[in-house]
Amino acid sequence: MIEFILPGNPTPWASPVFSRFKVFDKRSKEKDEGRKILREIYKGFLISYPIKLKLEFYLPIPKHTAKSTKEAMEEKKIPHQKKPDLTNLIKLAEDLLKGIVIVDDNLVTKIVAQKYYSQEPRTIFTIIPF
Repeated sequence: MIEFILPGNPTPWASPVFSRFKVFDKRSKEKDEGRKILREIYKGFLISYPIKLKLEFYLPIPKHTAKSTKEAMEEKKIPHQKKPDLTNLIKLAEDLLKGIVIVDDNLVTKIVAQKYYSQEPRTIFTIIPF
């Protein structure tokens, strides 16, 4: 089992924008920054076997939230129900892992993912051999 934490606000995947002559990736800056941090964090070998992937996304608590509500959010009693949606967070996380931790994202055979509120935004990756 391999576990590591990617600090910072989790970013959702976004579809590319097509113009007449070019294709623009809206999230290229975030992907580059995330990959740079992942390379610094993960010093293991490139995984080439099937894996299970557990993802925990901790998103920031809104600024104008009551103290009692903030405490409930921190204790995971109030689930994160707003944007970004979980599927897009998963897509970008898989893209970040590709080529740094795993050979290709088609090696992911099972995903368990959740999103929470937190004072410290981050993403926790847990990779389990299948």
